[in-house]
Amino acid sequence: MDKTCAYCGKTIFGEGWPHVEGDSNRGVTKIEQFCSEEHKYDFLSSKS
Repeated sequence: MDKTCAYCGKTIFGEGWPHVEGDSNRGVTKIEQFCSEEHKYDFLSSKS
C-alpha cells in the first residue's frame, strides 16, 4: 500500500515516519505518515 506524506504529499516507499494519535480509552484515532523526520516535526509544530 502506498503512503503519502501528510506534509508535502510525496509518495512514501518503505517505512517513513508515522505519527499515531489516540489514547488507551479510544484506541488509535488517526495515523499520519511523513517522508522525513523534518516534515513530521514541521507538521506537528504547525498544528500547535
